[in-house]
Amino acid sequence: MCGITGFQTFKKVNFDSQKKIEIITKILDHRGPDSVGFWHNESKNIYLGHTRLSIIDLSPHGNQPMQSLDGKYVMVFNGEIYNYRFLKEKLIKKFNIKFRNETDTTVLLESISLIGLKKTIQSLEGMFAFALYDKKQDSIYLVRDRFGEKPLFYFLDNNFLIFASELKSIKNFFNNTKLRINSLSCQLFSCLGYIPAPLTIYEQTFKVMPAEIIKFSSGKILHREKYYDSNQPIYETYKESKVENIQNLIESSVKKMMVADVEVGCFLSGGIDSSLIASLMQKNSTKKIKTFTIGFEEQQFDESKYARNIAEYLGTDHNEMIVSMNDLLSNIENVSEVYDEPFGDSSFLPTEILCKHASKSLKVVLSGDGGDEIFLGYNRYLLSKKIERF
Repeated sequence: MCGITGFQTFKKVNFDSQKKIEIITKILDHRGPDSVGFWHNESKNIYLGHTRLSIIDLSPHGNQPMQSLDGKYVMVFNGEIYNYRFLKEKLIKKFNIKFRNETDTTVLLESISLIGLKKTIQSLEGMFAFALYDKKQDSIYLVRDRFGEKPLFYFLDNNFLIFASELKSIKNFFNNTKLRINSLSCQLFSCLGYIPAPLTIYEQTFKVMPAEIIKFSSGKILHREKYYDSNQPIYETYKESKVENIQNLIESSVKKMMVADVEVGCFLSGGIDSSLIASLMQKNSTKKIKTFTIGFEEQQFDESKYARNIAEYLGTDHNEMIVSMNDLLSNIENVSEVYDEPFGDSSFLPTEILCKHASKSLKVVLSGDGGDEIFLGYNRYLLSKKIERF
């Protein structure tokens, strides 16, 4: 992941804007430790910042913010475009374009410049959040991927537009003094265990919705639209059976996510979802993949043996971490540093510990998250449908 930040001011300010963008970007060092970059247009009072986690094209040529070849656009991008090589070949064939580097970001940027923003976004396979500044129109676009995998927040009033990958950057812009707690968000969190988008824990601060494009100009939202509807049914005819088709789709997705200039590992819990991902990764890898699992000293909570069995069966390079309840409790103080607003899923404690452990040897790790939601892995999903009918 990378970190993106930016702001535009609509009044005379009493602070050094260049220093301000450096401060709120540095807060996101943990998202992108490989490089940091800035861009600004002083006459338009626009400042952009980026911290990079280099996955594709590890050279400095892939550093951001990045400008298009025609000079019209400037972008800060967080995420990964899985089909960027296919899109790149199409652009070269049609426009005979010569790219400055080998990143997926430059492919995205030049595609927007040549065929337009919406048409480009609809052609993407990946997870992403980015800010795009159009110099000609003096407009800023905030865009998020179809399912909202990558985060993007913004604050807007008559004086400022501020956006960032994490709320802490926006909060720090105001020296932790201006943002007020949203009482409605607190009520919703009490009911749901999370704060639903587009709301955040703070007033006047919002999440960009999944599959949303928001256009800002002169301190106002000029236009917002969704470029993809996940509720719209898709009717296709397949030669193979439904099971075979799903298997092919999942394997194809895993193979695309393994495309990187760094090693890719896998979180393995021993459950069906992560075991499936690990098996497909190992099937499509020429060497042993690294798998990571976390177990507990308390036997009633420990499931690491299942992950160990799967790892032995697949022949992965398995890494196991055993912790106690005291380890989890001592890690609670880190919650406010990782999450910028209330989040009611207790699984984040072992996940955060495991992420720290895995990050010592890898930059990219796949997991089985999302499988239960898609395939009704919990009874509550079936039950909710019955309640809805009732």
